[in-house]
Amino acid sequence: ARRGGVARRRHEEGGMSRAMRALARHPVACRAAFASPFGTRRVSRETTTWWSRRSWSTASGSPPVDVPVVIVGGGPVGLTMSILLSRLGVDSQLVERRAAPTTHPQAHFVNNRTREIFRPMLGLDEEVARAQPPLEDWRHFIYATRMLGGVELGRVDHFDEKASGEASKGSAVSPTSVAHLSQHRLEPMLLARALEAHPRGAAGISLRTECVDIAQDESGVTAELRSMPEASNANDGTSRESRSPSRKLRARFLVAADGARGGLRSRLGVGDTGSPAMQHLVNVHFTSRKLADALRAANRAAMLYFVFNPDVVAVVVAHELKKDGAGEFVAQIPFFPPTQSLEEDFCEARCAELVRAAIQLEGDSWRTTTEEKIVVDDVRIKHARAWTMGATVADRFVDGRVFLAGDAAHAFPPAGGFGMNTGVQDAHNLAWKLAACVGSLTSESNAESFDVDSIAASYDAERRPVAVANARVSVRNFFRVLEIPKAIGLEPTAADALHAAAKATEAMVSRDAARRALNAGLALGRAQCGALLETDNALGNSRRAAVARLCGARDGTLSLQFPEEDLGFVYGSSQGSSPVSSLPGSRGASFFASSASEMESAGIIGDGAKLVPPNTLVLGARLPHARLRFANVEGLASTDASTLDLVERDVDDAHKLYARARGGCRLTADRAPTFAVLVSLTESATNPGAAADTLAALEAWAKEIDKACPDFARLRLAFLGTETEAFAASRLFSPGALADASSLRVAAVDRDGAWATRLQNASGANAVLARPDGHVAWIGKWGGGRRMS
Repeated sequence: ARRGGVARRRHEEGGMSRAMRALARHPVACRAAFASPFGTRRVSRETTTWWSRRSWSTASGSPPVDVPVVIVGGGPVGLTMSILLSRLGVDSQLVERRAAPTTHPQAHFVNNRTREIFRPMLGLDEEVARAQPPLEDWRHFIYATRMLGGVELGRVDHFDEKASGEASKGSAVSPTSVAHLSQHRLEPMLLARALEAHPRGAAGISLRTECVDIAQDESGVTAELRSMPEASNANDGTSRESRSPSRKLRARFLVAADGARGGLRSRLGVGDTGSPAMQHLVNVHFTSRKLADALRAANRAAMLYFVFNPDVVAVVVAHELKKDGAGEFVAQIPFFPPTQSLEEDFCEARCAELVRAAIQLEGDSWRTTTEEKIVVDDVRIKHARAWTMGATVADRFVDGRVFLAGDAAHAFPPAGGFGMNTGVQDAHNLAWKLAACVGSLTSESNAESFDVDSIAASYDAERRPVAVANARVSVRNFFRVLEIPKAIGLEPTAADALHAAAKATEAMVSRDAARRALNAGLALGRAQCGALLETDNALGNSRRAAVARLCGARDGTLSLQFPEEDLGFVYGSSQGSSPVSSLPGSRGASFFASSASEMESAGIIGDGAKLVPPNTLVLGARLPHARLRFANVEGLASTDASTLDLVERDVDDAHKLYARARGGCRLTADRAPTFAVLVSLTESATNPGAAADTLAALEAWAKEIDKACPDFARLRLAFLGTETEAFAASRLFSPGALADASSLRVAAVDRDGAWATRLQNASGANAVLARPDGHVAWIGKWGGGRRMS
């Protein structure tokens, strides 16, 4: 990729940057050209640790730098960024307003690509797989009048009927699968690894600390930080005046991962487009172990319950149904502020009533498979909070040396589970680029030779289209969710119109009278979800049949898995922009008053990323997964590996459970971002008459690639082929001894022939360059061997 971005030329024209194409044909002559996108200055091989250099000199007249990167926000995105930077040897300081990870279940779906990113993060993916519930507890969405009893209107199974047990063993397209694990369980796992991986340990994570302001110049960012009072937890109403004095921290870069309401984006003056108020809801967090037991006993285990009855309309997320677990749930209930209020309409007693109404009719009981009677009488309301669902994308993801990531850059409806996953993938795209930029400092002048502007441009150009595409698919998913209530007579436009009328009457009557009128009207609409829907009558039968058809149809209602959006987004190309402006109702009026095309675009301006089927070998896409077995790496001869492992520091990072010693992250090339060139062997490698020529050519090419690679990047040469070919190459790379997992020369067996198939579909290419984030930067042919062009 030229200057930090993905090569955008078409594959038919060579599909790689001018420098890499020259390198493939004339390795010696183009050494400087290959190095130039990263800068030509060389990093000293001194052993001074990055974090021990407490004062980093900058350009003349600029303040000293305390730390290379400041990360604001300690949610999943900020913690992921901290871990990734630490693994790349980059010191950072993470600041988070909260005193501890969240205890409120929020995001709960971990998609395939995010789990791939978690694989090399000190055993995180393995812990996620162990901690999530069994697949049987969450493979379904259920549509019913009650969670227990009532009438089941339909259910959707989101997995192949043969899938069972733990759905995390991978597939032909990925070494992992999707997972169901709530954010309040994931965050402590991330925090533990951030502390373990960080070169300064706990000193690199500042909890109960807020970033109150930032100022930047051409050489860095100054963050103004303030410690929160010990009794405070970010939003407790503590006045700013009562808090501790502020202090300043100087960094080269700042990553704003402080969420949608964190404030840094607005301080920067970065606008957004989209629909910030599509719907208002209240999340009611509750627990009931008996409910979890009863749902399993009644064959009603599911991830989501869409409940429609005369007392309540709600979506209930089952965060944990495991036997002997807590039985943890969140009910999402429509909310109509300001006519309704959290205090009056969602007090603890009222929330308990609504939750019980969603579960079952009063007095019902259930029996387990051992005929034990279960009475669900242990419902405990833990918390209720209001939130606003929206779909927005920032106009730009970079402002000078500040990078927006996660909800600070984009907000989506939860339908499809793209929010947290997109943010984690933002961090994955950005971390190696920041590491390369920091690594381009020389010990003598400390001047930046890496082009910061190209880093900024590539991050915005690559991640914003992905966010736009994910926002739009999330909005489409939201409308699919609405197909079920519409089928049973609950039109979202009717509730919206009722609320508008109630607000209009507040000028003539009291707010309390308007509130009572609104609640009465909503109850009247829900009334049709009682006997009419549950008993044998013409209209009820017709409506139940309509729901069943939607549940049985492809794309009839909400899906759980989106393979192309998950694994098939392509950097450097787009679907094209939608010619829409912001929604008429997106800034205060009714969202549902907009046209269908406006609603589906969500009013977001910009191009969406191009999507391809997972494992398609194209420029800018994620490197296709193929199962490998290393022929020359010690201890990995019988271990399943993936092509994705080739861009990690050690090819066995996905199997490590804890970090190396604290002193392992040093300002040397062994912690630098790793690129990988995947080269296929040909039949000539096993032909006695041609083997010597072919392998000698490979060896010479490898040496020239080494010379071209800058010190702050590592370039691994990986030869993939049949077992015979791989072991022939291993004798070249590791004569007389096996290499360790950090080796930059590896030979691997293409276990299923999947990699060879991908190359055949790429017009006969035999070499692929992958970036440190696993995306394809170049596809072509190397020039050695009798049978290669």
